[in-house]
Amino acid sequence: MYAEQLMSLGIVKKGQVINQDTELEIIRGGLKVKHARKVMKEMAMSSGEWVALIGLSPRSLQRKSDSDLLTPSQSEKTLAIQRVVDLAIDYYGSRTTALDWLKTPQVAFGGKAAIDYLDTNTGIQYVENVLNRLMHGMTA
Repeated sequence: MYAEQLMSLGIVKKGQVINQDTELEIIRGGLKVKHARKVMKEMAMSSGEWVALIGLSPRSLQRKSDSDLLTPSQSEKTLAIQRVVDLAIDYYGSRTTALDWLKTPQVAFGGKAAIDYLDTNTGIQYVENVLNRLMHGMTA
C-alpha cells in the first residue's frame, strides 16, 4: 500500500520486498520527524499547515528533532498524504501542477481544495477516488 512512499522517503531500500507486515511494523514503530518534514517541504507547506493535517501541535513539531518518532497515526497519515501527492503527480505529470491542483478550489470538492480533505483518512480516500476517476477518464 505504501511501498513507493517508503522507498521515496528512504525508509526502505529500492528492490527490498515490502509486504503489509513490513509496512505495519514501520508505521507502528513510527516514522522519524525528518520524514514528515520532507513531505511537508515537498508539498511547499508551512509547519502550521502541515501539523493540522497529521494531528500534531505546532509547538510539538518545533520541539522535536529530526530523529524523534511520530505516533503510528501521524506516521500513517504522512504516508497516506504522500501517496495522494504521488498520485496527483502521476496524473498531472509535474509536481508544481499537482500541488497547484491540490491547493486550488475544485468543483469536485464543492469549491474546496483537495488539501482541505487530507486531515482525515476518509478525506484522503475521497481525494484518492477523485484522482483515480480522473486517471481513468471519468468526470470527477
